[in-house]
Amino acid sequence: MVILNSRIEFMSEKFEKLAAECGVYRERIMSKIEGTAAALDEKSDQWRDSLNSSNREHVIIRDSVLDKVSERQKEYNIRLRSLESVAANLDKQIAVMTLKVGIITAFITSVLTAFAIHIVTKG
Repeated sequence: MVILNSRIEFMSEKFEKLAAECGVYRERIMSKIEGTAAALDEKSDQWRDSLNSSNREHVIIRDSVLDKVSERQKEYNIRLRSLESVAANLDKQIAVMTLKVGIITAFITSVLTAFAIHIVTKG
């Protein structure tokens, strides 16, 4: 019985040592898990910040491009109005020149007709 009691005490001590070692290992593992979780949280925050920064940069670039496009559109609209004005002036000039050519043609035709009549009647 004494042997059995001593054996039980020995085994109890062993189990207590194992339980203590398990507790130490558990604490180490929990510490590593917490450290890894904290590192992942920090990385996640960094990635989120980087993504937000990248999104802000893209928005700034997009706004800049849209501003440039708007400026170019205004310039093109001004040029278009100028070209439309020039085209209208050219249309007016063409109409005046056509009228002048018509008048000159009518005058030459009437002079030639009068000359032909004069030749025929005197002839």
